[in-house]
Amino acid sequence: RLAEHQAGKSTTPEAERILLQALALGEQLAREYPQRPEFAAGLARFQQSAGRLLAARKDPDAGRYYQAAVETARGAWERAERRPGLQAALAAHWQAWADYLIGQGEIAAAARVADELARTFPAGAAEQHQAARLLTRCIPLADLVKGDERIEEQTVVDFCTNRALHLLREAVRRGEADPAELASDSAFAPLRNAAGFEELVDPPPSTDPRE
Repeated sequence: RLAEHQAGKSTTPEAERILLQALALGEQLAREYPQRPEFAAGLARFQQSAGRLLAARKDPDAGRYYQAAVETARGAWERAERRPGLQAALAAHWQAWADYLIGQGEIAAAARVADELARTFPAGAAEQHQAARLLTRCIPLADLVKGDERIEEQTVVDFCTNRALHLLREAVRRGEADPAELASDSAFAPLRNAAGFEELVDPPPSTDPRE
């Protein structure tokens, strides 16, 4: 806990020293006790803290630690038979990694991370909504994408738009999202002019005679 606090509050050499010790201990515990997923979950927190500390210093190695935190947390979640508490922690690590990538202007990479988050939790309402928000957040930043990079043969804007709409459409279909709330949520403002958004938030009345 001290290492996490120090890394979150300071970039001093002392904070780095404490964090490096915590990382070493976390790696040892996770390696020696693979049947204890809480040790791997703790290591993932230290890895994210290391990413945060390095990012504050503009060290390019920061991304490697954010990614490692996701991979470590995912292993812990799977070994714990997808325990809900570890699922929430894993989703938070996905979020931190995507936030870092967006901050670095790596918009296509952030979109891929958001997509992987959604694919990891196909039945997770909170995580699907989280992924849709991240994808939508990438849309107005897509002009930062270098060259003609594409995702699944789509431009980054088209991929993010289509994927976010799909996730939200499925959430509405399952009763996990309210169309009126989506319409007023500023996080989804970049989708408002997209084909299909108006129908999503204001669907036509049903013609089913049974209703």
